[in-house]
Amino acid sequence: FAREREIQIGNYVWSPDSKKLLISHRGDLYVLNIGAKPEKPRRLTQTQAGEAGARWLDNARILFSQSGHLFVVNIENFFLVQLSRESNPQNFISVSGGNLSPNNQYIAYTVSDASKQKSIIVPTYIDELVQAPASRRGFTEQK
Repeated sequence: FAREREIQIGNYVWSPDSKKLLISHRGDLYVLNIGAKPEKPRRLTQTQAGEAGARWLDNARILFSQSGHLFVVNIENFFLVQLSRESNPQNFISVSGGNLSPNNQYIAYTVSDASKQKSIIVPTYIDELVQAPASRRGFTEQK
């Protein structure tokens, strides 16, 4: 079952001109050109941390998230640009969103700082088993 699950496609998104298909597989990104002859997908990323939330900006650029940061890759010349640098998981600072302006020239994203939230531990006593899941509660600062 696990092996079957690993070989499946995680997500796919058509390019704006419907000539390319963006595919995620096992955390990496691939592009498949739709043409007359069958082609193999071209691998864009091969990283230990998976890429997520990939979507087309236009027919040549893809926006995606990796390790809490936002990136844009130009698939024609493979020019990679890191857009955000604020994420710091050790300090509970995360980046989310990534909404584009109508002309695709600007991007707005949210930086959440949950470092001031307090950990709450509520043990659950069942016979001899004790479980103490830690969850963080409080107000998150965002900018």
